[in-house]
Amino acid sequence: MKRWIRTHRTELWLFVLLWATYAYFYQSTHHNEAARFDQLRAIVQDRTLEINKYWWNSADIIHYRTGGSDHIYPNKAPGLTLLATVPFGVLSLCLSVFRTIGLPEWIYWHALTYLTTVFTVGLFSALAAVTTYQVLKRIGAENYFPVWAIIAIFFSSNWGAEKSRGVQGNWPAGLAPDC
Repeated sequence: MKRWIRTHRTELWLFVLLWATYAYFYQSTHHNEAARFDQLRAIVQDRTLEINKYWWNSADIIHYRTGGSDHIYPNKAPGLTLLATVPFGVLSLCLSVFRTIGLPEWIYWHALTYLTTVFTVGLFSALAAVTTYQVLKRIGAENYFPVWAIIAIFFSSNWGAEKSRGVQGNWPAGLAPDC
């Protein structure tokens, strides 16, 4: 174990530094994040993709009328929502214990959204940075270049700020997957 830590010391430092940075910057939610959390809540609590019970929480919604009834969905791609479903479900179960002993509802929801964001977007962004570092190292980049590249991409870019802010679905143009 000590040998592995010594070998991957830079990766560990980058991961811890980035994840701690992303965890520090919590700015609650906006319409984008609220639409995703509404769907997370609907999936976990109601076992449906419709957010009819929670639609008032966000302006980023669509109404789909069929058969005389109104079905409301977030107008977001579902990938990040589906990725966050398991952490959201596990965390909501863990935090529900505190609700039963009197934790105020507003603290419960802030803690749940914060921890879900930290364990999905923050965690995967930090892992993406470490993976990018390892790729740059393997293709033969100079010793310090990969570290500076990670700092430039994941600390000083708008993408790093967006990732630390909440459940977003935006990628920087250079890293966007081809869809």
